[in-house]
Amino acid sequence: MFCPPHVLRWIDELCYWVLLSSDGVTCLCQSLVGFPTAEEAEANFQWWYATK
Repeated sequence: MFCPPHVLRWIDELCYWVLLSSDGVTCLCQSLVGFPTAEEAEANFQWWYATK
């Protein structure tokens, strides 16, 4: 599945996904909740993107 530019960020031991603009600089959206693993954050991003 194609996914737009995004990164995973760790804050207080939780992982959040951040959707980036096409230039990879500006944050367009981010997860409202943190996840205990990067895999869960990535899976949530893919689910969120697929439902948009």
